Amino acid sequence: MHTPTAPLEPADTQEPTQLQALIGSDGWYWLTTILAAVVLVAVGWPVFASAYGMWVVVAMLIALGQAVAPVLAIRLPTLAVVVGAVSSAAGIAATAHTSGLVWPWAVTTTIALGLTCIVLGLRHRWPHLVAAWAVSAVIGAGSLLLPHAGAFQGAFANAITTAAITAGVGGIAVLLRLWLTGRSQLAAERRLGAAEAAKRTELDNRNRIAQELHDVVAHSMSVISVQATTAQYRLPDLDQRSREEFDSIAGSARQALTEMRGLLAVLRGSHDADLAPQPTIDDIPGLVSATRSTGAHVDLEFAPDSARVAPTAGLTAFRVVQEGLSNALRHAAGAPIQVDVTSVDAGIVVSVVNGAPSARNRTAAGAGNGIAPDPQTAAGAGFGLTGMRERVEALGGRLTVGPTEEGGFAITAVLPTV
Repeated sequence: MHTPTAPLEPADTQEPTQLQALIGSDGWYWLTTILAAVVLVAVGWPVFASAYGMWVVVAMLIALGQAVAPVLAIRLPTLAVVVGAVSSAAGIAATAHTSGLVWPWAVTTTIALGLTCIVLGLRHRWPHLVAAWAVSAVIGAGSLLLPHAGAFQGAFANAITTAAITAGVGGIAVLLRLWLTGRSQLAAERRLGAAEAAKRTELDNRNRIAQELHDVVAHSMSVISVQATTAQYRLPDLDQRSREEFDSIAGSARQALTEMRGLLAVLRGSHDADLAPQPTIDDIPGLVSATRSTGAHVDLEFAPDSARVAPTAGLTAFRVVQEGLSNALRHAAGAPIQVDVTSVDAGIVVSVVNGAPSARNRTAAGAGNGIAPDPQTAAGAGFGLTGMRERVEALGGRLTVGPTEEGGFAITAVLPTV
């Protein structure tokens, strides 16, 4: 049966783009911003001290304040706005006596303010960016009203230029953040679409499997059930023992059909699947009785505390016994089987142990291919034990399977009661 593969996710949804990795990563934010802050301090400090004639200590404090503001903007936007405004105002006031130089905003101050706006625009919502730009514009406009040594035209042009630069870089940062957010949402939607497509493919596969089970297995079991039920009418010379044997076959076929319908409902995602009755631990004696009707010699020791056993644990115990009996009948025909279901402090212990098959039964079982089945290999090689182990471990239990010293095979499961 051909199973279509799930659609692959688009390549751009697997990993973030280089731009997203550069701008969306906290590590890159800190690295680039701190590096820029160090450069601003290294350039701004000597510029303020030599070109503008500030005291060295004052120049250092102003340069540090302007350089720290972009770094604070990564995590503390409000504090970054305050520190940037205070350091910028202090720098404007400390350089008001100069003439023939860039004022009120020094070049390094404009760069620091622009960097702060970029970080605020990329990292936070627009009100923080608007607040930072508005405060800087007010400071720039207010500085024009203060007494200063330079010409008004130059100061006015400087203030307008700085306001335009900060507004431009801040707006670009906001647009870039919105673009990256849209890209991220688009990638998330693509991943969600790919997951939904994979689910639809899985449902299609399950429906196809359910259809094939219905067409092949369920049909065959129905035929077996009908043939076994009508055997006593089609073959009137049957003795009583043969009639009972056919009745047992018909009952087993009907039970298999009932469980098959439940499985089909689960595969098809039917809401009625959970309403179907499931075997419990109390159904194990009936299972053993049905197995005895096939002529097998099965001894049962059944002493669990059913009131303490959860439905899932009871169903798993039933399936363990069912698979163990099936393996014993298939691979050790004629060998005695011992089934034990007992309670312990932390749960229940379920064991199915079969003896070694006789040479006559071993030869008969392998007559179809000339090879006698070996219980030490064949009984543990099927998918039944794999499914059984998955059931037991899903409940937090423990399953042990393997050959016995007498040449038989043993299956032991320890299941929690809750």
